[in-house]
Amino acid sequence: MVVRPILSFSNDEPESVGVQLIGGSLWTPEFGDQQSSQNIRNLSTTMYKAEIPAGESQSFNYNLKTELHPADLVLKLVAIVSDHAGAPYTLSAFDGPVSIVEAPISIFDPQIIFLYLILAAAFAGTSYFIYNTWLTTFFPQSKKRGGKGGERAKTSLRGTKKVDPADQVSVPADGPAVTSGSKAYDESWIPSHHIQRPEAKRIRSGTPSGVKTKSKAG
Repeated sequence: MVVRPILSFSNDEPESVGVQLIGGSLWTPEFGDQQSSQNIRNLSTTMYKAEIPAGESQSFNYNLKTELHPADLVLKLVAIVSDHAGAPYTLSAFDGPVSIVEAPISIFDPQIIFLYLILAAAFAGTSYFIYNTWLTTFFPQSKKRGGKGGERAKTSLRGTKKVDPADQVSVPADGPAVTSGSKAYDESWIPSHHIQRPEAKRIRSGTPSGVKTKSKAG
């Protein structure tokens, strides 16, 4: 927290005086004779080297920066002044109680904005983890239809193998499927008289059987 107290100097001397520097410190307040004042922190020193003419006044800003917790303390400021001959003198510029309070919080503070971003990222990551770990079991996702069916069909067509003509199946109009190389059916459930092929009868060449020939006498 930065505080800029204004210190005013009045020159009542017949000659001009110079303000060389201003410094200070923070002390604990005194509580009677039981507890003495203690130095809490020394403050920065600011150089001025300004000259105040005789009979005139001039004000100076002193930058006071602290990072202490809220408390009631005593502020002591000391100025080093010099006369027209350059001789230095120590002058008490301020000695009184002060209160250190928290700085007002603004939502546009960069630190507050950065903190909000970190908290939002942590909340989003935790929610995503919880959803994928537990909630997905209660809300199963439905399978998509449409486009994947065509892809499966293309994949199945690409995966088909060419069939050897010797292993191709010919299907008659009134009979079971028969292959020209190997059997493509189970014979255990087919009656035996359907499986056996009829044997072709052999006929002798020449005179047909059962036909008698007669010879004529000459």
